[in-house]
Amino acid sequence: MMMTSFGLSQLFAPPLAALLVGLPALVGAARLPAWMRSGVPFAFAADGLTFLVAAMVIAGMRIPSPPRRSGPRASLVADVREASPGSSAAARSCG
Repeated sequence: MMMTSFGLSQLFAPPLAALLVGLPALVGAARLPAWMRSGVPFAFAADGLTFLVAAMVIAGMRIPSPPRRSGPRASLVADVREASPGSSAAARSCG
């Protein structure tokens, strides 16, 4: 799936960029304001729109939080020791 999306982006990105930059010439640059006569504003607008869509997708994600442990909380060193067997040497050096 990753290779498919990478291949499709390699296939469609250059023509899309050329279309965005060349859009003023296609619609007639004389009818546009001076700051829009190059295709750069259209390219930046498309880039900003993709960031907005990505932010909306991330904001809409619901990630369940892990269940909380009941009872007294252990110290940071005890949590590190419990996390993995190899971390005991690091915990001993912390105190």
